[in-house]
Amino acid sequence: MEEKRERQKKRIFSQKSISIRVFVAEMGEIRTAIGEMSMSSNPSNETIISLLEQAKTIAVVGLSDKPDRTSYQIAEAMQQAGYRIIPVNPNLRGPVLGETSYATLQEIPDTIDIVNIFRRSDSVPPVIDEVVQMSSKPKAVWMQLGIAHDEAAKRALDHGIEFVIMDRCIKVDHAVLLKGKKRNS
Repeated sequence: MEEKRERQKKRIFSQKSISIRVFVAEMGEIRTAIGEMSMSSNPSNETIISLLEQAKTIAVVGLSDKPDRTSYQIAEAMQQAGYRIIPVNPNLRGPVLGETSYATLQEIPDTIDIVNIFRRSDSVPPVIDEVVQMSSKPKAVWMQLGIAHDEAAKRALDHGIEFVIMDRCIKVDHAVLLKGKKRNS
């Protein structure tokens, strides 16, 4: 019986790629190395809840001004949930969702809590290059569902970004983990 449990544990651990390399984090705690974790591992749900509860401003890289686009719909939902959304897209020529749009992250004069990326995975490294050059770094980089880049994530973490979340939808996580509640101002 004990041998069977051991085999089950090994199978579960191998399925989950338990090679812990970077972070265990809760509100304000320190990133800790614990062996070798796959960079595609995301913070715990508890950490994501804490991040979403604390965050006020989200810069959305790749935000479209077209209401039928996913980036617009998700940004609008997050705005309705109480977050300030800052559009980042060099192709925008005016405000989106009532907010001034910027061509780059460097142009944003305000403090950003989360940089939410709506770009293809192969376009993530230049975004991370911008993030790590920001004078006031965001607490997190969030790559939307279907977007992941391990090397860029490692670079962000190595340059002081506390959390990198990949291949998850911020709107879905907000709805599920915070039960859709509006953030407190």
